[in-house]
Amino acid sequence: MTLQRVGLCAICLLVLGSGLVAQDFKSEVFGGYQFTHFTRFEPSRSPTHVNGNGWNAAFTEHINHWLGVKADFSGAYGNDNNSGQNNGSVHMLSYTVGPVVSASTQSRFTPFAEALFGGYHETSSTFPSSGGFAMLAGGGIDATVGGHLAVRAVQVDWMYLNNNSPRGQGLPAQNSKSNVRISTGIILRF
Repeated sequence: MTLQRVGLCAICLLVLGSGLVAQDFKSEVFGGYQFTHFTRFEPSRSPTHVNGNGWNAAFTEHINHWLGVKADFSGAYGNDNNSGQNNGSVHMLSYTVGPVVSASTQSRFTPFAEALFGGYHETSSTFPSSGGFAMLAGGGIDATVGGHLAVRAVQVDWMYLNNNSPRGQGLPAQNSKSNVRISTGIILRF
């Protein structure tokens, strides 16, 4: 069992067990827009940078008023136009899970920080699919609109991507550390 699977299993146990511990937990569903800047690796090419637009969706279960567990899914779509050859469309999907810490405030603005772990999958119109381990660390600010509705004013995450493509595809094992994701959208609380 890989380290990635062990981590996901541990987080799933935390999520399932949290309902037994929490007396008054609150759940959130988030959906919105994301902008992602990420680095790509292909054989015989220098690393290229892609700016992608897309979607971000998440579900958070709060264990108490300051700690929660978040499952985050996102998709970014862009073009690899940074090189004179092999230009084409690029799609990157990520799926991560991890803890979220929120500052309990009396105002309608709630800052939060998160550390999420999981994987990513990248497809390109010019090269075979690849993927691997993904880690996101960041935070943001939510603004309560009223009742069960809030707005994620901004969320900024640093992304670490580790390509672990199988041998034979020609992709070198690479780490991509200079990636950023910025999201905004609507939150429903229940």
